[in-house]
Amino acid sequence: MHTMTKLLLAGACCLFAFFVNAQNTAGSNLTSKVALIHLKISRQGESYSISVRDITVINDEKKKTLATHDQANQNGLVCFILDKSNAIIDSIIVAEPLTTRYEYPREDGTIGSKETALNEKDVMIRSMYNPRMAYLRILKITGRTTRQSLVTLKLPAPKM
Repeated sequence: MHTMTKLLLAGACCLFAFFVNAQNTAGSNLTSKVALIHLKISRQGESYSISVRDITVINDEKKKTLATHDQANQNGLVCFILDKSNAIIDSIIVAEPLTTRYEYPREDGTIGSKETALNEKDVMIRSMYNPRMAYLRILKITGRTTRQSLVTLKLPAPKM
C-alpha cells in the first residue's frame, strides 16, 4: 500500500507538471511572437526622412531573449514603441543606421574594413510583438545624453 501511494503521488506530480507546461506554452503566444518593423531612412543634409514600410509578425521558435540594447552613439537612433496613450512598450537603439561597414581580406592576411556613409537605407528593427503597439517615436542621438526628436509615426497593421 505504501508503494502504491508513492506511485500515485509521483504520477499526479508528473500530470500536474505536464498541464502546467501545456498552459505555459499555450499562454506564451504573446511572448513567442516577434515584430519586424521595416523602416526606410533617408538623409538630406542634417534632416532625416523616415517612414514605416511594413510590420511583419513572426513566431520566434527559438524562444531566446532578444539581444541587449547597443550602447548609444552619436548619429544613432533611439526608437520607442508606444501604445495608444504614448506609454513606452519597448525601446530599440539603431547604431548609425546610414553607415555600412564592409570587411575584406588584405594582402597581408589580415581583415580590413571600410565604412561608407549612405544617404538612404532600409533598416529592420525587431521587438517582441505586443498587440498594443500603435506608434513609433524616433529620436536622433546628438550627444552622450542628448536626443533630438525626429518623428512619431503611426504603425500600420502588422502582417501576421
